[in-house]
Amino acid sequence: MNTNLLRALCNSSVHKCVRHISAKQSYPKAVKLSYTEHDFEQTGSWEVGSLGNKDYAPLMVLHGLFGSKSNWHTIAKKLAEDGHRVITVDGRNHGDSDHSPNMDYYAMRDDVLRLMDDLHLEQTVLVGHSMGGKVAMTLALSQPERLKALVVVDVAPVTSPGGTLLLSYAERMRQIVPDSHVQVSTARKEADVQLRPIVESSLVRQFLLTNLVEKHGKVQWRLNLDAIIDSYHSVMEFPEFSHPFEKPTKFIGGSLSHHISSETIPEIKSLFPMADITHIPGAGHWVHSENTPEFLSILSDFLTQKSLS
Repeated sequence: MNTNLLRALCNSSVHKCVRHISAKQSYPKAVKLSYTEHDFEQTGSWEVGSLGNKDYAPLMVLHGLFGSKSNWHTIAKKLAEDGHRVITVDGRNHGDSDHSPNMDYYAMRDDVLRLMDDLHLEQTVLVGHSMGGKVAMTLALSQPERLKALVVVDVAPVTSPGGTLLLSYAERMRQIVPDSHVQVSTARKEADVQLRPIVESSLVRQFLLTNLVEKHGKVQWRLNLDAIIDSYHSVMEFPEFSHPFEKPTKFIGGSLSHHISSETIPEIKSLFPMADITHIPGAGHWVHSENTPEFLSILSDFLTQKSLS
């Protein structure tokens, strides 16, 4: 089914349209990704699949580990209201996208490239948080001609700090087998109790529990926890590159996070010599959700540069 027909079938009265992408022979490692396209017409009504303000390059957003495209809905909606065409994406083994045992960054890069090809996007601006930021950096450093610019959110092109903390979260989640016949709300309450000894923060638990959903008539984890656990150390690392990405680049970090620091900034500057780095005071790793207004202001200022039009 071609893109135009898919757009015609989408109901313009709803705020999103999730579609799956057909396989591309040129990307043998790629899997089908689920995505939502956001656009806000001048009439004030949502239209799915239109091109947005042609003065702006299309924007593609990649979430982090344990996340999904829905985490970025509020930000995508605001950017669409400002005239941007925004495409939020579920990464492999996350959200509604297909599963695969392989989670290396070149494979995840190919997922994004295939999606861009399907949408006929010659170039885009990539925004990536955490794991999604590493996918975006991998694409930028290996296929720079496909990007107009790059935005990296609270991650650096190095092995990420934190040791095995997130791994312990995934392992505990895999041990929790929800009663498939109860309501999602009940299953999440029961899982919350079981996560509490490992995940102290209630906000982080609630974030993780968004992945407990009803699917095919039963409650289950939508994450491919086996693949995440098996690939965890690869996800924490970053591939080696020798040639820099020499296009507009913005790094946005939280002042309370250790990802973009005095230790990692030299590597950032080496691979991304045009990088401009901003820290949001009082924010941690989930900087975009901890201080959304400030994050949006910084991001919007970057995206409206003349060089990106």
